[in-house]
Amino acid sequence: MAQETKVENVLTILSGCIIHLMNGCFYLWGSISTYITSYFQLRDNPGLKTSLAGSLFLFAAISQAVGMPFSVGFAKKVTIRYAYLIGGILFIANVIICSFLENFWVFFAIYGIGFSLTAGLMYISPIFVACKIYPQHKGLLTGLVVACFGVSSAIIQLFVLAIVNPDDVKPTRLVNGDKLYDAEIADRLPKAFRVMAIYFAGLTLISFFMFRRKGLEKEDASAHNSLLLDDDNMEVKVQSESIRKYLLQSKFWYIFTMNSLSSAYCLWNASKYKDFGFKHNYDDAFLTILGSIGLVFNGFSRLAFGRLADYIKV
Repeated sequence: MAQETKVENVLTILSGCIIHLMNGCFYLWGSISTYITSYFQLRDNPGLKTSLAGSLFLFAAISQAVGMPFSVGFAKKVTIRYAYLIGGILFIANVIICSFLENFWVFFAIYGIGFSLTAGLMYISPIFVACKIYPQHKGLLTGLVVACFGVSSAIIQLFVLAIVNPDDVKPTRLVNGDKLYDAEIADRLPKAFRVMAIYFAGLTLISFFMFRRKGLEKEDASAHNSLLLDDDNMEVKVQSESIRKYLLQSKFWYIFTMNSLSSAYCLWNASKYKDFGFKHNYDDAFLTILGSIGLVFNGFSRLAFGRLADYIKV
């Protein structure tokens, strides 16, 4: 019986990891921004520039952050298992709709903001589940879950490259100072989104049927309802502390500033690296592989620092 419960726990945690393999496609924007600019510049947005398309990634990051505070509450309303299912369906619907759009601003509203809001809504629940099942290993399990978020685009962007630019053609069409692709390559972008929808559908079904700890959100979590490390003189409990009290703590602003400054630079690089590479005449395949390597380091560093958090009390 104990062994059976252990297997259920592991499968339930892995179910959340699979959700983050979809969430993390948030990072795909930098890899496909030149395809996006090329595609929509040939349609309703002839003045579109890669600098604008890449810079709007910041709003996608903000949208994700807006969705995060509602993640656990949403999961408790509909049950965690069905929250994963609903999130997966939203991801699938998002990329299918985007594959038919002709206007960049509508595309950005649906994919850049809508997809990111869904990613935020799905972000915290898998961490909450993992920490609730094994509260003694919060750091390691948080690192494992968010590592999947970090590496997910490393996988999917290689598939997108194989669909959109299998011959590794360099962008040669000069428009408004940008190097863009011609219609032969740009017009393959919708197909990539439809293949992505099939990939998301597979992940959604696997996650849904892998989730075993039903009713987890209703269990008494009085001993485990914190996702933060406890301070020496203060027990931080998510359900009992007000937002105002958090905002008055110096520790909150220290973490907020540190995370904002480090994330802003990383997100800027993630959104602009291909644009920079094309201007210096690098190949699409080389830049895509380089981006995937960076995302692998992104993922495994999350796992390493998560594990470190189990041993170091800040």
